[in-house]
Amino acid sequence: MRTFLITASLLFTLLLRAQDAKEILGKSLQAVKNLEQASYHVSIVQTNLLTNDTNRYEADCWVKKMPRDSLTGMHYYFSTGNGGFCKYNGTAYYSYVPGYYDFVIRYSAKENPGKFRAAVVPGGISPPEVTSQVYFTFNLLRSGEEISSMIDEISAVGPKSGSVLSIIKDTLVDDVECYGFRITKPKKNFATHKLILVDRDNFLPLTMIRDFKSGNISIKNGTMALGQYSSVRYSKIKKSLPRFDYLMSEKSLPKKVEVADHLLLTEPFRIGDHAPALALPLAGTGRNISTDSLAGRVLVLNFTSSSCLHNAEGAAVIKELYTKYGERKDVIFINIFSSGADSREKVEKYYKEQSLEGFTFYYSTDIERTWGILGYPDFFLIDRHGRIAYFQRGYNGDLLYNMARQIDDCLGRP
Repeated sequence: MRTFLITASLLFTLLLRAQDAKEILGKSLQAVKNLEQASYHVSIVQTNLLTNDTNRYEADCWVKKMPRDSLTGMHYYFSTGNGGFCKYNGTAYYSYVPGYYDFVIRYSAKENPGKFRAAVVPGGISPPEVTSQVYFTFNLLRSGEEISSMIDEISAVGPKSGSVLSIIKDTLVDDVECYGFRITKPKKNFATHKLILVDRDNFLPLTMIRDFKSGNISIKNGTMALGQYSSVRYSKIKKSLPRFDYLMSEKSLPKKVEVADHLLLTEPFRIGDHAPALALPLAGTGRNISTDSLAGRVLVLNFTSSSCLHNAEGAAVIKELYTKYGERKDVIFINIFSSGADSREKVEKYYKEQSLEGFTFYYSTDIERTWGILGYPDFFLIDRHGRIAYFQRGYNGDLLYNMARQIDDCLGRP
């Protein structure tokens, strides 16, 4: 009887704490829903468990809800420092990352809305679009999705689910008093965590942290766990948008920097055109090899990066293709790291860690514009005569079938 009473008391206390947490988070959710516009600073830290890379993002943000906008539902300007920015004003999306590209990329929302949506919402995979996606996903006006998810998880807390709710008291964020809530979910070999801190005065979120692992992917001779740690901090929150009209106008674009249209950049050639020549150092040796020296062979090019799940999925497909065609002397596989984020040292390390010695593997920079590389991965097939026989932008589930069919077609030609 005593054990029953103790258990009942613990359950009652747990339910009471959960109810208090849900009530406060409900007020936070409503506070976010009531926001029509806001300016704020955001600091984001993301760790990719696939590569153990940690990316840090800082931006000053101006965001305004636009319910009639069917593409994003809001207009925004994210100032990323060093003159970089991402902005969407309803007619076009602009992205500029000094040091990565020397031009502003413009995506038209009206001329080709399908491609615009694919590139900007949720974001595409090249660094400028990833930056936009990160700030768009974690922008303050959309933080209600995370709060709502937390409320649902609190409802499931209890012995049956194994989830544990912790209420953090007397917490300060930038000298602001906060309510704090943490959910811990124990798994077989690890635990997932989610933390939300909200302002006691206005109930707006100030900090959100989550880490998780989900699934595995086959890479070479083993598997790698996928997952990510994310920490988001909001500060300098104001319910006003100083300079927003100016930032949305063409006047805010940097002077003396070319504005290049996305469609022209990603379609610099057609099937049958002669492929641009490449002369690149071979990873592990540093010895330069040119594609001209490989004339008469079928070349499989994989423009890739050392981060991002899609690049790992693309590498897994290339591995399967190599298993099928790798022993042929007339088919050459070339992985090209052209991202400014991939230093030579980083590529060499990745090359060794992933045991990619079976592939012909290169490192390069400054070739994105020639090949129209604005995202990773991108795949090209060059026939025996040096002509582009096939190319695919980005990874999808049909990549293996499409590439194998095209390679067979190239090998069947004289």
